[in-house]
Amino acid sequence: MINLSGRRVLVVEDSFYLAMDVADIIRDADGEVVGPFHSARDALKALVQSAPDSALLDVKLGEVAKARMAAV
Repeated sequence: MINLSGRRVLVVEDSFYLAMDVADIIRDADGEVVGPFHSARDALKALVQSAPDSALLDVKLGEVAKARMAAV
């Protein structure tokens, strides 16, 4: 089992049920979920404020949104 204790994971997924499932998996591994967010715009705001350790991004966010998040 993966241990995410002490790790903050940003979750960006526009599908509500998938976002909740991913958040549950992260919490089950003792990680802290930042989000989940349903849009890149909201996630970018949180990314600047929360400085997560890693991120799980929806592949359909678009290249510009993913590139902007990676730059932060």
